Parts: sequence; C-alpha cells; structure tokens
Amino acid sequence: MVFMRNVMLLFMATAIVVVCCVNEELYASYASEDSGGFLQSIENPTQDSKPDEVSKDNKCEVTPQVNFIDTSSFDEEFSAALKKKCDNVTVKFLTPTQTNKIPGRLDKWFSRVVKYGGTVKAEIDPEVDEGKSIFSIIFDFIATIAAEIKENALYGPVENYNAIIYYQKSTGDITRVFFKHK
Repeated sequence: MVFMRNVMLLFMATAIVVVCCVNEELYASYASEDSGGFLQSIENPTQDSKPDEVSKDNKCEVTPQVNFIDTSSFDEEFSAALKKKCDNVTVKFLTPTQTNKIPGRLDKWFSRVVKYGGTVKAEIDPEVDEGKSIFSIIFDFIATIAAEIKENALYGPVENYNAIIYYQKSTGDITRVFFKHK
C-alpha cells in the first residue's frame, strides 16, 4: 500500500514537471498572484515600519546590526546594541529560520518585549524578492514529493495498527502506548 502511494506521488510529480516545462504561462500566472501565505494573513507590511529607517532624534548615525548565532555571545552583543538606545536594532540571520521555528534564545527576547509592554508581530519583508524561476518551483515541488515519500516510508508501517494510550486515572500520566494490529 505504501509502495503504491509512493509510485502515485512520483507519477504526479513527473506529470506536473512536464506540464510546468511545457506551459510557461502556468508560472506567469502563479508569479502574478498575490501569494503572501502565512505572513500575509497576519499583517501587510507598512511603509512606516521599515526596520532600517532611522529617525532624526536617534542617537545613532547607523542602525546597529547583530548577526544571530544561537550562543550566549549573541545575547551579550544584542544587549550591548540595545543599550546604545538607538531607534532601531536589526538582527540578521546567517542561516534561514522559519516563523514557526523561532530559536529559543530569540524567543526569550520576544517574551521580554511582551513582558515589558511591547508587541511582537510578523510582517512580510518588503526588501526580499519573492520571485522564483520555473526551475526553483519544480525543484521545491520535487523536494516536497521526496520528503512525502520518505515520510510515508517511515510512518507507513503504522497503517495496519490502532493505538491505545494507557494512562493513570488519578494523575493523567501516560503509562504506555499499545499498538494493536487492525
């Protein structure tokens, strides 16, 4: 069953690649759509919230920039940049970081912003070019299909089982999980 699912996914990926390569208009319509995704649904970027703008009252001539590295030295460098009391401080990421996988170290800083009455919000970066070539779209799609095939291979064996979670009534603590063949 898992093998058949993988074959179907591979067939679908191949068909889409063929369609995409033959029909350039498909990419043109995809690229022209407003596809902001998750961040678009949270909030649209505003012109007055650009991270590198510096007001005339700012004590700093240049906006401090700190590279994020998940170490205590980042905390010290970031704290020192904030102590300068500039209007803005920018944290740059050396490796990609996703909005749903905020590093714990940075999350601690966000928690303090909220604790001290500030706000934390997500906005689409107006300085990032979202344009993708047809090849990067195809590559992303194939990578997604490959990940799905790998996931099916890993979790596929559970297809023929039901799960029973046993727990202690008084505490709610799980004592064991029993997988029973259907």
